[in-house]
This record gives sequence, C-alpha cells and structure tokens, in this order.
Amino acid sequence: MAETDNTRMWQTEQQIHRVERVIRERLARLPVGKHPALRWRAKQEGYRDYVFGAKAGPKVDVQNIFHELGHAAEFGAENFATRCVEGSFYFKNRWIEVLGQRYVEHRSAQPTIREIRAIGYQIHFMELAGCKMHRPLLASSIGSALQYMTDWWHVPGEGDAERKANIVLAIMDFSEKIQPQEATDRLEGWLDATTRRWKRQKIDPATLGGING
Repeated sequence: MAETDNTRMWQTEQQIHRVERVIRERLARLPVGKHPALRWRAKQEGYRDYVFGAKAGPKVDVQNIFHELGHAAEFGAENFATRCVEGSFYFKNRWIEVLGQRYVEHRSAQPTIREIRAIGYQIHFMELAGCKMHRPLLASSIGSALQYMTDWWHVPGEGDAERKANIVLAIMDFSEKIQPQEATDRLEGWLDATTRRWKRQKIDPATLGGING
C-alpha cells in the first residue's frame, strides 16, 4: 500500500501536459492574461527569473500558480524594488544564531498574515479565471498548510485547531474586503514594474524562458 500511495504523489508527463493546458486556458481569462510579464513554467517552484511556477513539492497544479500571482499582488508595485531581488520573490526574515546554528526568529505572525493576504488575492484570481471552487473549502484547505509556517506560535488561538480556524476566518475576511478589480490592479502593477525593470536593465524576456500566453 505504501508504494502505491507514494506513486500517486508523482505525475506523469502526460498529466503535467494536461495541467499546462488548463493553466494556459485559465490564465488567458484574466484581465492581465496577455501581459508580457505574465510568464510561467509548469515544473518550476515559486517565482524565479521573473517567471511564475506551478509546482509545489512534487506536484504541478493550477492552484499553485495562482498562489504565486497572489504573492505578486500582495507585494504590489510599491514594493517591487525590495521584494523582487534578481528576478525572485524576497521574503524578509529575522535570523538569530544559537550554538553556531542559524534559525529564523519571528516576533509576530507577520509571515502568516502575508500568506493570508496572498491567498485572498489568489481566490479572486481563480474566480476571475473561471476555476470552480468553494471559497470556505479552499480557505480551509490552504489555511491548514499554514500550520507549518515558522511563525505558527504567534498565530492567535489556544491550540492548533483554534489557530487553524482563526486563519480560515482571516482568509475569508480579507477576500471579502477586497474587490476583483483591486486584486487585478495590484497584480498588473507588479507586472508593469517588471517590464520597466527589463527595459532599464536591457533584459530580453525571451531569454528568461517560460510561457507567455
């Protein structure tokens, strides 16, 4: 049984190609779907070389790329210079050294709050792209994964169950406060800032790889 379960974690090339097709179709529905800086790659994790990735862990998934777009919107154009370092997202952390080992130390739940906001934008992008979803279920599914964040103990709540519940409520609250146009505008601002940097640094986006459109 264990071998069968492990096999299910991995995708065949045919499965990945199907996901790629869906991603292309979904991104095309976004108001910024034809933006020259909306470049993506299925088998890449995170945001690197100005390219959004659709992979998280062993799996390529539509949801993953919308989460990366959510981070771009959360940062926004106003933070592009400090949050896009050498073409990659830069997440600030405070490091301490204990017995010669370096550890991340948080004094608040700011990293989790940042994720909550990114998920809120992600929800709007998925809806704009025509993804079939139920907001509370998506918020619960993604929110549960935040228990592995390094600032987990700063999340309000008595015990893991209450912390998870508070995160889901925060995701729902933030997604309801913002409008689709605001989410789109913030993502477009990030993408516009990207093209301005390319022009300033004489970067040819064709050399970055990934798919555009």
